[in-house]
Amino acid sequence: MRTRIIHGDCITELKKLDNRSVDLVLTDPPYGNAMAYGTLKRSIVNDDHPLHGLLALHECWRIQRCNRAAYFFLDVRHVPIVEKFVTQYTDYRVKDWIVWNKQHFGMGVGFRKQHELILVLAKGKPRFRSTAFPNVLTVPRETTEEHPHKKPLPLLKQIIEHSSDPGDTVLDPFAGSGSTLVAAVQAGRNAIGIELEERYVRVVHDRVRAAASP
Repeated sequence: MRTRIIHGDCITELKKLDNRSVDLVLTDPPYGNAMAYGTLKRSIVNDDHPLHGLLALHECWRIQRCNRAAYFFLDVRHVPIVEKFVTQYTDYRVKDWIVWNKQHFGMGVGFRKQHELILVLAKGKPRFRSTAFPNVLTVPRETTEEHPHKKPLPLLKQIIEHSSDPGDTVLDPFAGSGSTLVAAVQAGRNAIGIELEERYVRVVHDRVRAAASP
């Protein structure tokens, strides 16, 4: 399997990718909360507003093959702007919403958050592999020093196997610590990841190399 890791701004780098060259888009962009996360108070570049992720998603339409799905993690507080942008400024169709139950409480006042949302988008008529895939996925969250929003591999692998075939190419424009790419390698898919922060690019290389080792 081939894995390509690109260091750079995702909008700039996405424009360099060929039309209809990837099969599945699976990404966890900066939510746009403009805050420091966790007890270590770590920040994320381009977390000042959700448009960074949405502009990348707009570019993904051109790159993605027809009759495929895209998955977009987001904060529930940004559902109105995300849904409005997708329906008015892209040709994606909203297929469904997935609730990721993290099983552990996060931060919050009055109500502590235990879930995140994943927007499922369709380009054409995607084929989904499982006939019993739930729209609530219960997978424990990961706590790690590698990245403040590292997503668990079992969650990503479920999505990849539900919406692609072995040998397909998975794209993550916001690679972070590389979990989407690692899950793609484990599932026998090719992968392309773009990451702006050099410190995380090194982490991605190490994790992908370890996942690809026999």
